[in-house]
Amino acid sequence: MTLLVTAECVDDLINDVHQAILADGLSNDPTKGSTLEILGAYLVLTDPRRRISRTESRGKLISCLGEFLWYLSAQNDLEFIKHFIPRYAESAESDGKIHGGYGPRLFNMRGLYNQLKNVINLLQEKKPTRRAVIQLFDASDLVPSKTEQREYVDIPCTISMQFIVRCEELHLFVCMRSNDAFMGLPHDVFAFTMLQELVALYSVSLICIV
Repeated sequence: MTLLVTAECVDDLINDVHQAILADGLSNDPTKGSTLEILGAYLVLTDPRRRISRTESRGKLISCLGEFLWYLSAQNDLEFIKHFIPRYAESAESDGKIHGGYGPRLFNMRGLYNQLKNVINLLQEKKPTRRAVIQLFDASDLVPSKTEQREYVDIPCTISMQFIVRCEELHLFVCMRSNDAFMGLPHDVFAFTMLQELVALYSVSLICIV
């Protein structure tokens, strides 16, 4: 089944998603354990600044902020993030890196591209553009690790982010191959809307809207 959920705040969004999964989720047994899943979910947060949950534990804000700062550090080291989210230790490679970490992919993709800077520059030059896309999932993620000779423990759940300016507002569209609605969704909404606000501030000085 497909799902459309629209809400003004993250708590309403999370609640509606959880209810839909419990009611209509399909059983699946992927790599990291059995799940209930909904395919083709489309979630819309109409007020991106209402990104902080008031129903989750107080620690959720700290872990969301820690993960977002980890992205901005352009690192994928376990040492940085494990203080905020200890379970990342389960996703580390033998060198102490999280292969799927977003930081290097945002700021140094393939050792060449600062994708966030490129998107900001593009929007400054061509506000109507449809090319302001950041790619987080890479074709190489499906190729076994050369050093480990096995699949990577962690690959990005996010495929891409597209920033579009229309009617003097910045919209962000995020495409994901997978999302943990219980633990991952609150963190993803926080981080993505923060990135949206940064892009709006530094590129087009616009109000953020998803």
